[in-house]
Amino acid sequence: MEGLNALFGADQRFLIIPGEEITDAVGGKPLHINGLAVTRLVPPQGGATIAEALQRDIDAIRAADGVPHLNHPNFGWAVTAADIARVRNDRLFEIFNGHPMVNNVGGGGMPQGWRRCGT
Repeated sequence: MEGLNALFGADQRFLIIPGEEITDAVGGKPLHINGLAVTRLVPPQGGATIAEALQRDIDAIRAADGVPHLNHPNFGWAVTAADIARVRNDRLFEIFNGHPMVNNVGGGGMPQGWRRCGT
């Protein structure tokens, strides 16, 4: 961390938070969850369903002292609002991403990313 701050830090302007994006999949559907401020590497945990894999990944992030953050639920049309509603201990999810395959505005029978949780 000190090395990164020495290279890129700007006192009182930037905060560098370590983390990783855990990439998992269920039935060919991609799942991406950030582990913010994790203290160790968190491998994908897998699961029989999307909700189960999400929960297992979230639990592993928490066990690594991190904060989970569900990324781009509409990427690959992978995560439904019902899946998100089933998970515990995750309060953060991405509502917009600049990648062209994230499907921010919905389509394919899925709502816009920011409307997935009823907001």
